Amino acid sequence: MASNTRFRISGLLFTRLFLLLLTIACFYISFKSAPAKRVARFLLPIDSLDKEEALETPKFAIKKNVGVYRLEISAYPTIAPTHKNFIYLMAELYDRKGVRVNEFETEFWWETGTDSDGRWTEKDISEDWLMKSRQSNDSLYLEIVGEKSLRANYRRSGYKKRFTESIEVQVWEDPQAPVRRYFRVFAIVCLLILFISLFVKK
Repeated sequence: MASNTRFRISGLLFTRLFLLLLTIACFYISFKSAPAKRVARFLLPIDSLDKEEALETPKFAIKKNVGVYRLEISAYPTIAPTHKNFIYLMAELYDRKGVRVNEFETEFWWETGTDSDGRWTEKDISEDWLMKSRQSNDSLYLEIVGEKSLRANYRRSGYKKRFTESIEVQVWEDPQAPVRRYFRVFAIVCLLILFISLFVKK
């Protein structure tokens, strides 16, 4: 009976050690993968954002041998931490011939409040998407329309220092992005399982 107990304990310990090593390995691989290379960055004035007339970025080159690109759109430098403030964006991606090849939709916001657990903060000020290279070298550009509500857009400290000045568009060569995301998600799952296993009775 005692030997069976020791076996169960050692088995549980082995499982925890295995999950810990697997978590470390996955995080290591995700952080050691080839870093992304930024190939374009544009700042579009937030005051010009409109739901009818599109903001247009300059064209940026896409090379077929890169494999994967990452497109990132964010509120620059941030968004005001004010209730009901938001920025809604609809972006369409076009090739050099003006043919639409993709579209993206996102919303940025920052809210704070108080409940029975105390003060809370939730925000979303950026989003990114992965896209494969074209079949041949190409140049693309974005057209962006949207809506915004940016009350109290200026900071109290600093003369005319705004929370949101622009919509920032960044394009990255990121062929290792799928691998990095896969191992990062797997590491988080292993970490959660490891945490749950700590509450398993021996």
